[in-house]
Amino acid sequence: MAINLATETFQKKTAEKFYLESVIGGRTSKDYSWDGSKSIKISTIMTYAPNDYTRSGLNRYGTPKDVEDTNQILEITQDKSVSLVVDKGDNKQQMMIKNAGKVLGLEIREQFVPMVDKYALSKWNAGRGGYTVQPSISKDNIIVEIGKHVVILGNAKTNASDAICYIGWTNYAHLLNCVEFLNLEKLGTKALADGAVGKVNGLDIKPVPDGYLPTGVHFMTVKKSSVYLPFQIKETKIHEDAPGISGALMEVRYMYDAFVLEAKKEGVISCLAADPTI
Repeated sequence: MAINLATETFQKKTAEKFYLESVIGGRTSKDYSWDGSKSIKISTIMTYAPNDYTRSGLNRYGTPKDVEDTNQILEITQDKSVSLVVDKGDNKQQMMIKNAGKVLGLEIREQFVPMVDKYALSKWNAGRGGYTVQPSISKDNIIVEIGKHVVILGNAKTNASDAICYIGWTNYAHLLNCVEFLNLEKLGTKALADGAVGKVNGLDIKPVPDGYLPTGVHFMTVKKSSVYLPFQIKETKIHEDAPGISGALMEVRYMYDAFVLEAKKEGVISCLAADPTI
């Protein structure tokens, strides 16, 4: 890509690409900390089914069992960075359009934020505790398919509270054409009026770009308490006239990962286009 110097009528205002704030930011659990360690071990204590009490003998309560546990190791694997330079001479001859802070903000919004969101949704899908299968989503079946996830949550002894349904915009369009959604506590009408997405059977609906979801996933239901997105390093730096550079040197580093807690994986459910076991 060329660096275009101001040889013609040059506009100071740059044209920025469209961008999204994080679609998953603030929607993950903070119960554990990775501070000071690359990985953490989470233990889950096992419980045991009751047996019949016996009114004779020595072990009337049953044979004593050692209380066992399972361990899950969660290791940070992602370490991403970028280094950018705005040369002072280039910037002088481009009417100073490349303010370092602005450039850094664009880099974060257009590259790092979607990178993290897509990675997290992919990892959560891979660690899901359940799934449903529907080859094709339409306005006639979208409410039923989302409702299946609410049922799965209920059977897992939890509910739709703190859960969100990440759905691609193409499939969200089916909701906007679904009579049941339009009549559901009038939330459908509100969605058409002011962009609010509302709820379906108590489940928050969050439309995302189709490309954010893994291939073959129509939508995902994710409980906040089931997933993690820890950052060990999330830093941005601007160095003015760093050694060997006349201008601004910008550096970004994100060290992070995304996990599903094994003990609560039933809180992550995907609606798939095909059965993965076939």
